[in-house]
Amino acid sequence: VRELRVMDGIGICVGIMIGSGIFASPGEVVKSTGDSRLALLAWSCASLLVMMGGLCYAELGSTFPHAGGDFWFLRLAYGEWAAFAFIWTNFFVTSTGSQAIILYVGSKYLISGADTTDATRSGLGTRILSISLVWVLTALNCYGLRAGKIVQNTLTALK
Repeated sequence: VRELRVMDGIGICVGIMIGSGIFASPGEVVKSTGDSRLALLAWSCASLLVMMGGLCYAELGSTFPHAGGDFWFLRLAYGEWAAFAFIWTNFFVTSTGSQAIILYVGSKYLISGADTTDATRSGLGTRILSISLVWVLTALNCYGLRAGKIVQNTLTALK
């Protein structure tokens, strides 16, 4: 029995694309560029690069329709070692780092209006909430796919 439907897949893709960084980075981009028009130009250029990357993946996926994605493409191009090194790095460094940042930004927004104690101002409360969310979401995903997809779809809708 399939647990994920088309709308669940769309929700996952939209959730990944929107990300949580969109809530944290616009101010920094405007501050760095010094002008809102330049900031919009920078975002537009970045969106074109992302679109080109997506089109490259679409081409690779249609040319090599095998399970494995990045691993398969890197294995064909550079061999087993490069594919293994990429997947290992992605699993232990890249994905975990991006998840930590996403949860930290989300925790910062959740906690920002809660109180102004020393723990909150020092960031301790944000770090504790971030770590707690990692454990809660991990447990939820271990519990089952249905619970995970409900939370994913809900969080994507809230973004």
